[in-house]
Amino acid sequence: MSTEALVCPSCRAPGASGPNANDEYFCGYCGTQFRRTPAGGPAQFVVNVTAPAQTQQKHTTALVLGIVAVLVGVGLAGFVSFRTSPEIVEPSSSADVSRSSSGSRSTSVSVPVGTSEPAKLATRDSVVAPAPVAVKPEPEVLPSASFEFHRIQTGYQTSFYALGVVTNTSPFVIDKPKVIAVLLDDAGKELSTDFGYAERDVLGPDESSPIKILIQDPPAHASIRYEVVPRKASYIPKLAEGLRVEPGEPRPAKYGDNRWDLEGKVFNDGTLGAKFVEIEIQALDKDGKLVGVGSTFADGEVLTAGGSARYSNNFATAEAVDHFEFSVSGRIAD
Repeated sequence: MSTEALVCPSCRAPGASGPNANDEYFCGYCGTQFRRTPAGGPAQFVVNVTAPAQTQQKHTTALVLGIVAVLVGVGLAGFVSFRTSPEIVEPSSSADVSRSSSGSRSTSVSVPVGTSEPAKLATRDSVVAPAPVAVKPEPEVLPSASFEFHRIQTGYQTSFYALGVVTNTSPFVIDKPKVIAVLLDDAGKELSTDFGYAERDVLGPDESSPIKILIQDPPAHASIRYEVVPRKASYIPKLAEGLRVEPGEPRPAKYGDNRWDLEGKVFNDGTLGAKFVEIEIQALDKDGKLVGVGSTFADGEVLTAGGSARYSNNFATAEAVDHFEFSVSGRIAD
């Protein structure tokens, strides 16, 4: 006789009740009725009768309730997910940022008509910034200067000087500008070059300085072109304040034409001592054009605050002079 446990062939639950008068068993778990039919060897179970209608109805009802529960759970999960997940912003005709009375912020982003840009995602309480606008950097301001030619002054043998004034047209301080004299033939071909530097070490904006360019052994030429090479000041010396010059009456020198003996005094009305006290001299014609340019230094190494010093210079020009102009500068003494 088989001792195999009786198992429901439908739900595989053990311990079915029976048999009844018709040799049928009843499963207490799923309600299935079945008959045990030996088919040689181990006992086999063949389902003969399905679950009663009432039991089947109960299972159907349970199934429906289960499905409803699942749907309700899915709905709740979707609602929770909706509250915590990013929202997709629908495209609109304009970008709109508003704040409600509760303080939360809603955002919408527009896509211009005629573009293929997709709608962007935005989270609540955040603002989608507009696309950055490219800003062109301000162009760098380069140093510049101009040169005003005044006259040619004869020199030794065939050499000569080109006199003029160079002006700083930059919005910042530049070093003493370099001016190149380019000698040209009748066809404009370059023959040779020479150059000179402004008399003053640095030039502030709109400040001018005389310049004298020595042209040595020039070839025969038809014209001269002048090129200015300015450079932004890499070092600006600290100049002493309160310096002034009191020139004496220019006196013609005893020997030579257009030679002058120039004497005078400089005073330091400032509070700091000055060194390298230089007096710049410009000889001008009646139209204010340069006839000659030169410089000299005051006596002594340091001009103390409240002090004075003398200077003298023997000045020569190739042409008659109408008047002289003097200026003084010096660096702060250590």
